[in-house]
Amino acid sequence: MIKAILFDISGVLYEDQTPVTGAVDSINQLQKSGIPLRFVTNSSRSTEAMILTALRKMGFSINDSQVFTAPGAVKRLLQAKDLRPYCLIHQDLEPEFANFDQLNPNAVVVADAAERFDYARLNIAFELLLEGAPLIGSGRK
Repeated sequence: MIKAILFDISGVLYEDQTPVTGAVDSINQLQKSGIPLRFVTNSSRSTEAMILTALRKMGFSINDSQVFTAPGAVKRLLQAKDLRPYCLIHQDLEPEFANFDQLNPNAVVVADAAERFDYARLNIAFELLLEGAPLIGSGRK
């Protein structure tokens, strides 16, 4: 008996912002089946809200609680451990971490920061790591 289904998002449900043939209908039918569905991605440039919005624009009927991203997992880890992150992340991810106290960081979060991987930011991250801050990273793209 199937208890749940996990779907990778990018490259499985859509390619270049275009749904894979049959994907929208298949997901929408499965939503009606009662089988728990979850949609996962290791993308580290988009918030869960951004991904959810994009999927809905493509025609997928997906609930907020069904989408899980690498940045979302990092966010939940920070909350669970009551950490204050220094975020070396892509600017598109800033909203995901906006509610964290980042004035006196005690953890370093690294994702695909693109042009933000510069000497000044890397130096701050390195100094925090030398002081014992944990390093939390997620995939790129």
